[in-house]
Amino acid sequence: MPRRRARGIPLGRALPPLRPATAPAAEQAAAAAQETYTVQPGDTLGEIGARFGVDYHEIARVNGIENPDLIYPGQVFTIPR
Repeated sequence: MPRRRARGIPLGRALPPLRPATAPAAEQAAAAAQETYTVQPGDTLGEIGARFGVDYHEIARVNGIENPDLIYPGQVFTIPR
């Protein structure tokens, strides 16, 4: 009979290989439900929200935008669904 360590794993035996971690189905569905948008010159958060059917306050909240009137071309926003 093999000797056992204090944690119950026999000495001389290999541990089973680790499986890659996967996100729970809810997280995967949430990620799939989000899009991104790159701000273009002349865009406003309100126009972006209207384009995607999402309130601009929600876009600002999800992206950590403190002043929705101050966005810059090249910013990439996550569009929540």
